[in-house]
Amino acid sequence: MTTASTLSPRLPAPARAHALIPGLVLGLTLGLASGLGAATPAAGQDGEAGGAAPLDARAAERLALYRAQVGAAEAVLRLDETTRAREWLSESPRELRGWEWRWLHARTDESLKAWPAHDGEIVYGLRVSRDGERILTAGFDQKARLRDARTGELIATFEGHERPLWSAALHPDGDRVLTASGDSTARLFDAASGEQVEVLWKSDVPVSSSDTSPGGMLFAASSYELVEDGPELEGIVRLFDTKTLEEVRTLRGGSKPISLIRFSPDGARLAASCWDATVQVWDVATGERQLELTVQDPELYSAADCVAWSPDGRLLAAGTKAGEIRLFDMVEGVPVGSFFGHTGFVGGVAFHPRRAVLASAGEDGTVRFWKLSDGSPVAVLHGHEAYVRGLEFSPDGRRLYSASEDGTIRVWEGTPEALLRQKGLEIEAGYTLSFSSDGRVLACSTYYGKVRLWDVDASAPLVELNVDGPSLNVCAFAPDDRRLAVGRADGAAFLLDTDTGEVLAEYGAHRTGVSGVAWRWDGRRVAIGHYDDVVRVVNAETGEPLWQTEKSDGRGAGLGGLSYDPSGRELVVPFDESLRILDGETGDLRAQFAVEEGRVLSTVWTDDGERVLATTTTGHVGCWRVKDGELLWWHKGHGSRGDRVRLSPDGTRAVTTGNDLVVWDIATGQALLRTRPHPAGMYDAAFHPSGDILATLGTDDRMLLLDAVPRRVRL
Repeated sequence: MTTASTLSPRLPAPARAHALIPGLVLGLTLGLASGLGAATPAAGQDGEAGGAAPLDARAAERLALYRAQVGAAEAVLRLDETTRAREWLSESPRELRGWEWRWLHARTDESLKAWPAHDGEIVYGLRVSRDGERILTAGFDQKARLRDARTGELIATFEGHERPLWSAALHPDGDRVLTASGDSTARLFDAASGEQVEVLWKSDVPVSSSDTSPGGMLFAASSYELVEDGPELEGIVRLFDTKTLEEVRTLRGGSKPISLIRFSPDGARLAASCWDATVQVWDVATGERQLELTVQDPELYSAADCVAWSPDGRLLAAGTKAGEIRLFDMVEGVPVGSFFGHTGFVGGVAFHPRRAVLASAGEDGTVRFWKLSDGSPVAVLHGHEAYVRGLEFSPDGRRLYSASEDGTIRVWEGTPEALLRQKGLEIEAGYTLSFSSDGRVLACSTYYGKVRLWDVDASAPLVELNVDGPSLNVCAFAPDDRRLAVGRADGAAFLLDTDTGEVLAEYGAHRTGVSGVAWRWDGRRVAIGHYDDVVRVVNAETGEPLWQTEKSDGRGAGLGGLSYDPSGRELVVPFDESLRILDGETGDLRAQFAVEEGRVLSTVWTDDGERVLATTTTGHVGCWRVKDGELLWWHKGHGSRGDRVRLSPDGTRAVTTGNDLVVWDIATGQALLRTRPHPAGMYDAAFHPSGDILATLGTDDRMLLLDAVPRRVRL
């Protein structure tokens, strides 16, 4: 083949950005987004090439506004300000909304279901029936309500209180409901009819919480009393026989009001969170106080607001108004851990019934999952718009229910494994990603000479394909999905059967490693790029070499992503400080486009066949028109290198990866979203064929599926 050079258009001097930002308010908005680390119209640009189609003033203003709103939404969502993120997104121009908007919008509500609970009024407490079939809530509307746990359908309403309800508890047999209210009463209701049975306790001050013993023998309700000697007031819990409704015992402890009470799983003990920054624990049979556990932080207001027992009764968790969750060993009566993460008060804690995981929720509106083993966070879930005050798992642990001051009950994925898959899949030493054309399978090449295939719907591993030897740098599905091309660090390339893992063909070694592979649309040819900028094209079926270019005189491309045009007649490939357009049949050089800064690392052809994009070692991203080589736009996209560039299936967006991830509008060259899904940096990102999911691969050995479809819609 020939390698005769052609004219190389150079990057023009930086031009004045055409996206003008009018108005002080918009300027302040953009400044806020920039200050929080989001991309703004002025951030990361080196200037724009003169060939880009100019926007009129109105279009430029709307695009600048959209970018600012998306950037601000991403920033405040990282701060768990769900409501504010929704506001930013709802105000954005509808015609500009793309994947980045839909992804952020889906993140603002990750619940499986959401039900209005008390006619929009605050919901203070939530319990799940022993069989998992019903949910009981207490509300500011002075009522308790019983619902079907699967559908949210209202079963019964319990009325009679004259002030808001703080708590409601369902007897284990499901036949009676015990409520606690600000009207200073604890009342008993018939669960079937909703009729009041008895005013079980009339106090002089609000009754704060209620519970029933696991065996169904005792009702409990908490309040406080003013005392003459000692502390100004004292917390009390009254125990009642569930058959006779007679009081059988009074428990005393704490120097301030009790906020929540819970029986231990065996019914032998009762724990109460108290506003004096303690948790009081009593022996139910004797009424003696066994423990006084402190949650005091001398620097913060540490009133204990909620408690929960582990299923075996060996651990107790207490949430405080300081945003801390304190964990206690109830055998030894000593603290064994602390979890920090919530902003503001912790309103609910719940142990998973079958896994070593704790759930929590609070004033910041988030629901969080923690590993008990080391206190590390499993997931942070958004959806509620206000303080979450009730939290409980279903008995089988598959669902978690929460109740909030926003007036809703929300249902969440309760299985830790599903949450881990949702928030990140472990993939050790992964390098590159490739989706099958039907989107069902995701392939990841690894440093250990293996390709791991994942079931996308289940977010679970399918099979592992082994290729003996050093690192597999790259992988790419064939158009028929039955074959996978892989390239190794020693320069060898292979074709694998995706069902059996059998090596169908070996395309021979080369003196430098494989840096990119690309299939022609018909699956009959594979292009293989190398670190020295050599490109080999082979017959995919026979392994016969068809043509090969000469190596560059420079330092090579490093990653070297390459791409066929939609017709399969041409290839765009990196070539040191330029990118080249090659004849797909012969390898002859058609054109060469140079860059001023950095070496080209990755290239891709747009779906219309008219433009090519490239990333460089300096973090720049550029777009060229193929027919005349004119540079349409050129921006500084990443702080250091821009490793890869990929297209969205609809052809409107490109994603580039480096230390962070940037989503670009291809038409205008504007960075629409800048985010860092992997704190330590990234190797790759690829769009699902549906355009809804963006898979990302980080240097932290995690693979994320950033889904723009809300969880409840996906399921």
